[in-house]
Amino acid sequence: MKSKIKEKQVTILENRKLFGGLDEATKSKILNKISEGLIVQRQASKKNNIPAPL
Repeated sequence: MKSKIKEKQVTILENRKLFGGLDEATKSKILNKISEGLIVQRQASKKNNIPAPL
């Protein structure tokens, strides 16, 4: 018997809902820290699931 091959759905940025689990106050605090230079954007993306720079 042959089994059917399941196709994976392509994940795009809209489907992943990044930055969605945080409330607005936390988002603004993180963005302020990034803009002040206290946190690097890559570190913030790993810690808080925000989009990383390319």
